[in-house]
Order: sequence, then C-alpha cells, then structure tokens
Amino acid sequence: MKQRLSAALTMLLLVLGMGVSINAAADDWGCQVLLCLADPRGPTTEGACIPPITKLWRELSKGRAFPFCDMGGGASGGNTFASAGYCREDLVYMSGGDTPQPMCNASGAINVLVNGQLFTRVWWGVNGALSGTSGGTLSENYSGGAVPQYDPTKASESFLQKLRDQQQHAGGGNVGTSDNGGGH
Repeated sequence: MKQRLSAALTMLLLVLGMGVSINAAADDWGCQVLLCLADPRGPTTEGACIPPITKLWRELSKGRAFPFCDMGGGASGGNTFASAGYCREDLVYMSGGDTPQPMCNASGAINVLVNGQLFTRVWWGVNGALSGTSGGTLSENYSGGAVPQYDPTKASESFLQKLRDQQQHAGGGNVGTSDNGGGH
C-alpha cells in the first residue's frame, strides 16, 4: 500500500511539474502521452501536453494502437474504444431510426494505471470532438485511492433501466420503441 501511494504521488508530482518533467523524464511520445493523461486536471491542462495529446487523438481516431512507454515504476496506459458495451452512463444515448439502440457519445477511454490501480480515465472524442482541447475530453481522477463510482461495462444497462423507470413513472411505453410523431 505504501509503495502504491508513493508511486502515485511520484506520478502526480511529475505531472504537476510538467514543464520540467515532460522533457526530462519522457523523451519519447508514448511517455509524454502517459504523463499528460495522468494529470488529474485533464490531459491538455499544460501547454506542453497539447501537441502530444493532439497527435494521440488523431492516431487513435485512425484506429492506431495506443503508444508504448517503457517508463518503469508500474505506470501504463491503454485505450478502449467506446461502444454501448463500454461507456460512461452520462454519455450513453439512444440512436434514432426504426430500431433504437444504446450508443456511446465518445470515441474511447484511456485508462492510466499506476502499479495496477486505476489512476485516471480520460474519455476522448466526446460529442465527436477529436481535437486536443479539453472540450473533447472528460477526465476522471482516481489518485489517492479513490474508487470509480460506476462500471463502464454496465453503463448501457444502467441507462436503459433509468429510461424504463422514467417511462413507468410517466405511464409511457417500452424502451426500444420509437414514436415517429404520429400519435401526439
């Protein structure tokens, strides 16, 4: 536990001193990306992070792999492409059309781990934005032992349950059916 806290604190100190550490401790793109993503304030809070993170969003949007970083110290990161099966509950929505389905309003999520524990999760491509600006990302901070309050693999299930509950309270129909505007 003490080692995990020490590693998390070391990562946080590196991130907060980004102007110095991004050049000294991370001389390759993959490590720059990892350090920037570990910043609990957001991956582009520091100006030095904008170019590597902008490149990351561009590469991931083309389907390329998350960059490798051999930083040591138990820090790692990886991308999971978002879908109805992996999303934040507040990013789930119902698609239109004849057969509405749950969809995710993000392109993916990058989980940064320190010694195997989730440190930050950054949702990218939010609302279709792929720029390196904070407008296209949502950062979640789990440093200091904070525990995620949701499971991204259950977000659609939770979203659909809330829709069913709302419809029952309003006396509405079934989730998954669409009203094409004919019976108002």
